[in-house]
Amino acid sequence: MALEKRWRFRGGTESEAVALAARLGLTPVTARILLNRGVTGEDAARAHLRPDLSQLHEPAAHPLFEPAARRIRQAVERGERIVVYGDYDVDGISATAILMRCLALLKADAAFYIPDRMEEGYGLNAAAIRKLAAEGTKLLITVDCGVSAATETALAAELGLDVIVTDHHEPGDVVPATPLLINPKLPGCPYPFRDLSGAGLAFKLAWAVGRDLSSGARVAPEFRDFLLDAVSLAALGAIADVVPLIGENRVLASYGLRGLSASNAPGLRALREAAGAADQPLTGFDIAFKLAPRLNAAGRMGSAVQAVEMLITPDLDRAREIAAHLNRENTRRQKLQEGILADARGMIEELGGAEARPALVLAREGWHSGVIGIVAARIAESYWRPTLMLTLDGDRAHGSGRSVGAFNLFEALRKCSRRLTGFGGHARAAGLRLARCELDRFREEFEAAAEEALRPEDLAPVLDIDCEVRLPIITRPLVDEIGRLAPFGEGNAEPMLAARGVTLAAGVTRMGSAGQHLSFWINQDGAAFRAVAFGKGDWGDRLFGRKTCSLAFVPRVSRWQGTERLELDVRDVKVD
Repeated sequence: MALEKRWRFRGGTESEAVALAARLGLTPVTARILLNRGVTGEDAARAHLRPDLSQLHEPAAHPLFEPAARRIRQAVERGERIVVYGDYDVDGISATAILMRCLALLKADAAFYIPDRMEEGYGLNAAAIRKLAAEGTKLLITVDCGVSAATETALAAELGLDVIVTDHHEPGDVVPATPLLINPKLPGCPYPFRDLSGAGLAFKLAWAVGRDLSSGARVAPEFRDFLLDAVSLAALGAIADVVPLIGENRVLASYGLRGLSASNAPGLRALREAAGAADQPLTGFDIAFKLAPRLNAAGRMGSAVQAVEMLITPDLDRAREIAAHLNRENTRRQKLQEGILADARGMIEELGGAEARPALVLAREGWHSGVIGIVAARIAESYWRPTLMLTLDGDRAHGSGRSVGAFNLFEALRKCSRRLTGFGGHARAAGLRLARCELDRFREEFEAAAEEALRPEDLAPVLDIDCEVRLPIITRPLVDEIGRLAPFGEGNAEPMLAARGVTLAAGVTRMGSAGQHLSFWINQDGAAFRAVAFGKGDWGDRLFGRKTCSLAFVPRVSRWQGTERLELDVRDVKVD
């Protein structure tokens, strides 16, 4: 099902764009894109165009990084057992790897623990804490989890463990009582940037440890080299976790992408090779659709332990062995995903379609809990409804959800929390658990929450357009200039241009093994371009025989067999 998108042209006047362009030496198109992202002042625009590590806030900007670093140093000096407790997604895996590499540099007695998605679920659990305490753990450091684990952190304290919590998820009404709770989203937190990923927080904690060990403001050279390499892992976490790529996240992502492309760290090298991206500069797209799915596959299909091992091992052969395993797991994940997606679409049809519902809550026995979050994202995008996907297991139900538009999924779950045994996440994505007997009442309350929050126009997909252009202005210098705004992602959307009334200059051709892509030539005012619509083979019937159309597109440099040419990556089409 493909819903017709409503084109929404972003605000900003031509005069503002022209004025900013003149001050910065840019084209008005690029200046308009900056304005559309809220980058209005000249200083802010220059910082956006030239992200620099000097723009990162010092760890001291958060009052707890330095005390946490001191507690880690004390544990190292006393020979205490330290365990990094992470999460099984890319952000949690990357965060765990950052701190494990930091602790290895300190020659600490350190290990990591990643809960099993199927057996233990997300976050801290009592059985794991008892096991770690029995093994002699004295300091527990959480990454990408813990802010909702008040009961579990209290248990850890009773068992003699000190706990440092680092988490970026939205806090609930009850938070851990540990004095070292680091989360920029906590009410009243003075840290200047609230949207760091879990890996970003781990990077800041490692930086604070380096500062604590040094005699001055600078860290030791060996530690500095580690931190520069750790930026690559922070970029992996930020881009994969879909945190806003603005502020500090933009700096980490920009520098980290360059570091990922060049890193000789065995795990990162093996991962690039396995993803077919070993000999090219990496983009945010490469992270999101090549590297991250392979790392995620470990936690989705079984255990994320091997993914962490790959990122921290000094042995390239072992890293390659794990990367090959992750490739196989990713292929298995894709097959499972397609089967569950077909199930979900069939259920929606049985319900009479999605049009009459403000939200979708789908549940079935046997759905793989590691895959349903991806399927929820696909369903939400296709039907433009907030979507929860739940697997039924005995008398329990648990799963994941994804949002659309401005709908705050976390707040909607909070309104229905009396029906839940647990939930967590943020505005765009969340996880939840409930008793199976509560499912029907929960569905009613969740749909009511969605109906209250969403207007009718919110239930139609919108494509935001940055600027309407005529095709002759699409040049290589413009495309290169727009590229300075990368990396693109949440909070810094890929620039979208539109051209109305273009002429279809040649026939529409299907591409791909199943004709799933389209290729066609267009021209306007003497400028001709090849246009490619990936995954839009069903548009063929709309375009065949047409003389003109309007396109929403991203201009790109296509590279093939040593040659380059400008092409239009078409995201939507309207026939005139």
